[in-house]
Amino acid sequence: LLQQLLTSLFAILQRGGSEENPYVMRAIMRVSVVAEQAMAPYVQVCVDALNTILGRVCANPTNPTFNHYLFETVASLVKYICAATPAAVNAFEQLLFPPFQTVLQMDIAEFTPYVFQVLAQLLEARDGLSDAYSQLFPPLLTPTMWERPGNVPPLVRLLCAYAAKGKALVLDKVQMVLGVFQKLLARGATDQHAARLLSALWRACELAELQQYATPIFNLCIQRAQGYKKVGPSLVSTWSVFLARYGPRALWQQLESIQPGLANMVLRGLWGEWV
Repeated sequence: LLQQLLTSLFAILQRGGSEENPYVMRAIMRVSVVAEQAMAPYVQVCVDALNTILGRVCANPTNPTFNHYLFETVASLVKYICAATPAAVNAFEQLLFPPFQTVLQMDIAEFTPYVFQVLAQLLEARDGLSDAYSQLFPPLLTPTMWERPGNVPPLVRLLCAYAAKGKALVLDKVQMVLGVFQKLLARGATDQHAARLLSALWRACELAELQQYATPIFNLCIQRAQGYKKVGPSLVSTWSVFLARYGPRALWQQLESIQPGLANMVLRGLWGEWV
């Protein structure tokens, strides 16, 4: 029944005038979400069909609703199939990397957030970095990549995946990563993403590996909190990760090294106010 349903739905998208029917693509997405791991036998056929569609819409992206459901279908397949069969990650990458590279090379603004989202999903499912991910990492840190608001959430998720799966690569470019963190922290619309990125660094790295940057990081956080109180909950979340990862003594000593009495002020005053 599932194979027959998918065959019929994709056949509709091959009819003249129905190539970008958003209702059909939404139906395909819903089937993949409901079926979950049962989609495994049909992944090759589905992704081949989706890649054909993706190649067409890349040339002329005129239907945002259709395109949204297209990428969400890809994301749901990656989510459910890779969770059940980790070995499927390599197969997905072989199928998806060529059209994704086209999107990134052509800088198709409508599609780049979706591409970063799926790349993050694939990397999260891997045991480590491949050469393709290593080569992709430096361009992700260029300032222009972060100018589009829609790129920020999936890019942060992708950087967090890099920290978890390729700590050495991240540490090699840690100053650029912290530059991204500083830029995100400076705006109310993105400070929660800054906290998420910093928390990923705390989780992935030993304190000694980040020690030389710890004081500047905490100074930035405190300065931002003094000028913008609403950032408090985001800071509490990332400081909580620091506390859990390195222990209460490390947090206390770090704050006291900036200014005597600061630890008491933050932990007994601001922390309680923000929570």
